[in-house]
Amino acid sequence: MSIKTKILISYSVVFATLIFMVLYSFMPSETSSVATCGTEFIDSTLENPKTKEGKKLFKALCASCHKVSKKLIGPALGNLQMPPDIFGAFIRAEDSLLRQQHPLALQINAGTNTFNYKHQFKDLTQQNIKNLLDFLKD
Repeated sequence: MSIKTKILISYSVVFATLIFMVLYSFMPSETSSVATCGTEFIDSTLENPKTKEGKKLFKALCASCHKVSKKLIGPALGNLQMPPDIFGAFIRAEDSLLRQQHPLALQINAGTNTFNYKHQFKDLTQQNIKNLLDFLKD
């Protein structure tokens, strides 16, 4: 066998091995529950369905202005100290609470008067609001 043929065969074996390794790395592993950095993977199927629904609502409606743990445009919502009924009324029709001079609504808006936005999520049900609050409490 000539040297060129031997080199060609060795390159082919290395190339095939690399392709196999790349394809193998994308195969799902059912036994691995820990990432290489030592962080455990969180199985999203174990999440509470209400928390999961609340997370979806938060991402869809709130995440553009709020974060859970720190202030963004609006205040952080993670340690929300608001009764559920007032929270529901506030996000459904904030302007009506402000017209009634509700003290909590006025207090919340005191730090956010630099922009003109009023919550108007009138289509949220009581269950939606409960799911959202369940997510924010976790």
